Amino acid sequence: MRINVGARLRTERKSRNFSQADLERRTGLPRCRISWLENGRAIPTLETLEKISDALEIPVYRLLCEDEGRPQTKDLSAEVATNGNRRRNRKREVRLLGEFRKHFSRMSKEDQDLILVIARKITHRMSGRTAVGVEVRTT
Repeated sequence: MRINVGARLRTERKSRNFSQADLERRTGLPRCRISWLENGRAIPTLETLEKISDALEIPVYRLLCEDEGRPQTKDLSAEVATNGNRRRNRKREVRLLGEFRKHFSRMSKEDQDLILVIARKITHRMSGRTAVGVEVRTT
């Protein structure tokens, strides 16, 4: 299954009456990069998708899923954190993921597989619940 992120990006941007220049100012990404993404000439990184979704004030999944493919989650509109809190949380997550990546790369293949099995089981058990301040969403 291929996801046309560029078309979704263009649709979301236009639905908010933003120009590419508006998105450039809000994300800090060059306008040519936004054009490349929309026209399928570039593949966005997760960091780029997060910047764009923050600028458009939508969750990242809206850029990755068609409307009918929307993950089922509870309504979090009343619980949405301020942009400052989101940025702080994102920085913390990036730091933790970097630390995890460092340790994970030093493990043997068998240990890596074990960690992934454990993470899948925990995620499956927790689907829809919150643990340690992290929302677990299932698709």
